[in-house]
Amino acid sequence: MRSLFICALVLGTAGCSKGVLDLGLGAETDARFTSDVYTWECASEDAEWMGTFGFNLSLTYTPDNLATRELPPLNACDSSLSMFSMDTLEGGTDIPDVDSPKWSTQGDSGRMDREVEGLYYDDVFRNVFSCDRAEAVIAGGVLLEQAGRLSGVRTPAAGEVISVSSDSEAVGGLSFGESITLNWEADGWDESFIQIRRTRSEQVVETLTCNTTGLSEFEIDSSIWGELNEAVNADTNYLYVGFRNTGNERSPDGQKVDIETRALHVVGITDI
Repeated sequence: MRSLFICALVLGTAGCSKGVLDLGLGAETDARFTSDVYTWECASEDAEWMGTFGFNLSLTYTPDNLATRELPPLNACDSSLSMFSMDTLEGGTDIPDVDSPKWSTQGDSGRMDREVEGLYYDDVFRNVFSCDRAEAVIAGGVLLEQAGRLSGVRTPAAGEVISVSSDSEAVGGLSFGESITLNWEADGWDESFIQIRRTRSEQVVETLTCNTTGLSEFEIDSSIWGELNEAVNADTNYLYVGFRNTGNERSPDGQKVDIETRALHVVGITDI
């Protein structure tokens, strides 16, 4: 709430009361609205496809101070990216006069709970092992309906994840240093990435994110593992194959919002 404090010092309390829209009107991005679907393999007698077993939403409000999610150059990796809103939040501010922002899709609706100052989240469903495709769950995107100054913002439509496969036999997480070849087929996405996400007691302790945009195969080898620190105390090593569509919108009062829809496949994990 530092911005409100500064506002009170400069303008006096009359110009900074709750609900006055004086934050986030600078040059930097103010918020990020993300929809994530998690995929798994579905099959019938004559077909195979990627269904959806998890779906969640996050809204981060950090006026003029949003952390970047820009991927590194193609085939390069970055250990400093925070790709998940629940992993970290610095400098967040609650949306004025909003307790639980409402969202809706063409077929569903709900509300996001406030997790910490400036972070709202809804675990819409998990581990349901639906064979609905990601693009059907997201449909035309997710709309913020009752989110104060961020109302009207919508995430992009999803592309299609056709298949994701690997030669790993790991169940419940990877062994550090394990060599893995990943293959995938997808269509209608702006970017793709892989992330090794290391956690302890379900809290992230180390990550490495690599840009795979335009590729259909990626090798997790000693050079990739060499960018991580084996000495870091982690109890689970997750491997994500991610696809995303991104964009930018402005709210009616000029807030700058990053919007993002992602499909995430977690290798060797059957629950999230």
